[in-house]
Formats: sequence, structure tokens, C-alpha cells
Amino acid sequence: MAGVERLIQECGNADVVGTTMARAECGQNQWAEWIPETGNEFTSGEPITFCISGLLCSMQEPDSNSLIKEVLVLAETRKWSAEKRARFLVLARSERAIWELVAACGAEVSQAYWTLVNPGITRDDAATMDFVLRQLLEAKRPRTALRYCQYDLQNTDAKLLFEMLQQFMHGEEPHGALLDSYHLGKMLERLEKSGEIEKSALIQLEFGLFPALRYGQEASAALLYDSIMSEPTLFAELICILYKPAHGEQEEPITDASRSATETAWSILHNCSRQPGTLADGTIDHDAFTRFIYETRELCRQADRLDVCDQTIGQIIAHAPSDEDGLWPFAPAREVLEPLEMEEMRAWFSIGTHNKRGVTCLSPRDGGEQERDLAGYYQKQAERLHLSQPNVANMLEGIAKSYERHGKREDVEANLRKEGY
Repeated sequence: MAGVERLIQECGNADVVGTTMARAECGQNQWAEWIPETGNEFTSGEPITFCISGLLCSMQEPDSNSLIKEVLVLAETRKWSAEKRARFLVLARSERAIWELVAACGAEVSQAYWTLVNPGITRDDAATMDFVLRQLLEAKRPRTALRYCQYDLQNTDAKLLFEMLQQFMHGEEPHGALLDSYHLGKMLERLEKSGEIEKSALIQLEFGLFPALRYGQEASAALLYDSIMSEPTLFAELICILYKPAHGEQEEPITDASRSATETAWSILHNCSRQPGTLADGTIDHDAFTRFIYETRELCRQADRLDVCDQTIGQIIAHAPSDEDGLWPFAPAREVLEPLEMEEMRAWFSIGTHNKRGVTCLSPRDGGEQERDLAGYYQKQAERLHLSQPNVANMLEGIAKSYERHGKREDVEANLRKEGY
């Protein structure tokens, strides 16, 4: 064993040494004494800790459980602390047989164990998953719990998932493993489809978690967007959070909480492509579309924020669909944009139209072909509207001309590259 201990300290894979020991036919009667003698405090990162973990995880039942029980008997006589016993038990496989041994050691060991253990990412039966998640939640470890269940959300109780996300939103386990936006979005979808969470509570949760939704997952907060784009008072409230009045100062002093709310409100509105009046099947109620915009404008007018309201709505309805005959934007959007007083909204509709194109890729020598195609599209739309809605037509012509200019710049740059400049 002296040679083995030297190998553990000097090799780069002490866990492999432990795995090999588990397969060895000799020395097994020594391990119950050897582990307490050499394990010290079972400190994370130590070679001997890796080795003991490799040994315990590689042994087959019932031998592994028998060994762990022998060590725990010695731990009792040597008066190990609850934390030390928990650190030892964490080195074994995370499975029900071990959890039963943990529970038998008493409340202090159990609490310490669930504060330390990392059950990994797995697919367990619903009962096992429920048990592990509740233990992790009791230990205030929502990030670990969410990672544990992220690949099997259908087997995860919706109310338990809601509780985990609430703990996560309130900042529990700040140094835990990070959640990616994709899985967080799927968790919100699971809650929405479950129908088990009160609507207002779920909207608050989606608002609080919105800063963690990135890389196209913002639309996963579907209930939040549905509420904002169907209730003018909520939309106007976001505008008031984000912008100060056109005349005078902000009513409330700026605090960390208000700054965070402002950033969230900006992110929600900036990433909004959902149209007012959108129904469950994806179609748009034309009357609801128009009514929402005018009611929202009136609320923002009363709050002295009409211009920023028009700017925001203009960018959102730039994502509006076409009519059945291909005319874009569809009729309700054109009717809203046409009046003379909607000049600010038309200007920001143009900005939103350019922005929604996103990042584009082209060969260095391609020139402005893509931009000319877009210019042609918007010019054709404008030509169809000159007689019926001239202000919208002029706006579309302006978009077409901007793409024509962009295309010419791309042509010049492509020619310079061809000539070696």
C-alpha cells in the first residue's frame, strides 16, 4: 500500500488508481482501515480524495455499501464531525442506497451531504427525481436542482419546478453551475403548458428571469409577451419604467432595483416581435391590433411619454406580417402608420425594418446584390400604395433608397477588393 500511496500522489489520474484498486483481488480487507487513515479530511481536489472516490464508485454492490458502512462505524468511534462524514459520503455514487445511509447518519450529516453533493445531469424515474430535487431545494441549491432535471422536464413536478426557478430568481446558490438560456426557456414552456401555475405569478417569474434569457430564447417568455401585447396598461407601465417624462424629471429616485427593472424593461421591449392582437393560433385580430395601439398611445400621452411610445411601437410592428396578397405590412399596420401625426412611428418603423434583418454574411467580392434585392422588394410594395396610403408608400420608398445606397457601397468595396485594394 505504500507503493500505491506514492503512485496516488505522483500520477496525474488518482481516480484511475482507485478504479484499478476496486478491480484488484488483493488488499480489499485493508480498505476499511486504510480510508480513514489516509483520507485526512477528504478535501476536494486532493489526489487521495480522487482515489477514494474512484474506489467507491467502481466497486459493485453490495461490496461498496459494506465498505462504506465499515468506514462509518470507524467514523463513529473516531468522532468524525458531521461535515467530515458528509464529505466522505459524497465520494460514493449518488444513488438511493447511499441516500439511505446518509439519512441513517442523522439530520446534521444529511444537511451537510445535500449541501455538497452534485448528483449530475441524469434521467431518473419520477419518484427519484422528486426526492433529489426536494433535498436540493431544502439545501437552497436551485441551480444544481435545475441542472439535474433539465433533460427530463416532463418527469419534473411543475410546482416544484416553479419553486426552483423562484429560488434561482432570488439569487440562491449564487456560485452554482450556470444555466444556459435554452434550457431555461424550455422550463418556462413547461410551466406554461402545465396550467398548474397561477397566471400572474408566472408572469412575474418570467419578468424576473428575463435577463437570463439570451440568444433567441427571449420568446420563451410567451405568457409575459402575450400579456404585455394584449393589455395596454402593462405596455404603458413598461414605457414608464424605461423612459422619463418628456417634460420634467423622473418621478422616483434611481436605485439598484429601479435600474435593474429599467434594464429588464428595455430588454423585453427591444426583443419584442409579437404583434398586438395575436391569438392562440398565431393569427392576428385586426380590431384588437388597432385598439391596442390607440389605447396604449393615449395612456402614454397622459404619462407624457407619447414620443417614446410611438418609437417603441414602430419598431415592434416592423415585424408585422403581410396581407394574403403579399402586400407588406398588413392592412391594420398600414392604417395605423398612415395618419400625418404618426411621423415618429413611421420613422422608427423604418429603423425596426432595418434592424430586424440582423447580421448578414456575403462573399468579399459579391457586391450589393442582397441589398438591391431588398430595395426592389420595398420599392414594389411602395408602388402598390401610392394612391391609397401615400405616407406609408413614401416611408417604404425611403427604406428602398437606403438599401440602394447600401448596395452601391458594397459594389464599390467589392470592386476595390478585386483590384487588390
